[in-house]
Amino acid sequence: MIEKVVRSHTRFNVNMARIGGLMKLAMSGERQFKPTRFMQYEGVSADIFRLIVVFLHATVEDLVRSQLPGNKKFSFQSGPDIDKVLKHAGFDPGSLEPLYRPLTAMAKRRNRIVHEADLASHSSTVVEPWSMADIWQILQWNLAVLAFYYQMLIVLTEPHLVFVERYDNARKAMDEN
Repeated sequence: MIEKVVRSHTRFNVNMARIGGLMKLAMSGERQFKPTRFMQYEGVSADIFRLIVVFLHATVEDLVRSQLPGNKKFSFQSGPDIDKVLKHAGFDPGSLEPLYRPLTAMAKRRNRIVHEADLASHSSTVVEPWSMADIWQILQWNLAVLAFYYQMLIVLTEPHLVFVERYDNARKAMDEN
């Protein structure tokens, strides 16, 4: 079991580094990455933010999937999907429940991005810019994924002080925003 946790830890860090690199690029302010207005991005920058949402969602899926017997397929649309699969794998996911609301919101946006090209409606031909509200939301989702990760470590192993402190810090940042 510890081998699975170590592997999922390594994969989580790789994915979060990728997300961090994309955030840095999208917000670099260089050439095509300059905001068109205060904290409003269009074109490639906006699409990089959309890609970040997809990566955040995939990171959660990978983290959960890595703990399933035989690395079964897993995709989540909402918190209860996570609950169901972790219970089936023999874990008590009750402490993860406070994170289901932001993770579900992230999954809904990811579905809109992946399945509807993030267009406002089925008849829309205009891609809306990535706004300040979207940036705030992606930061919240990033914190939710971090909190989920540390709480998952507590669920999978034991409530080590480092995991508890990092979870508490991520939750505090979420709550204060």
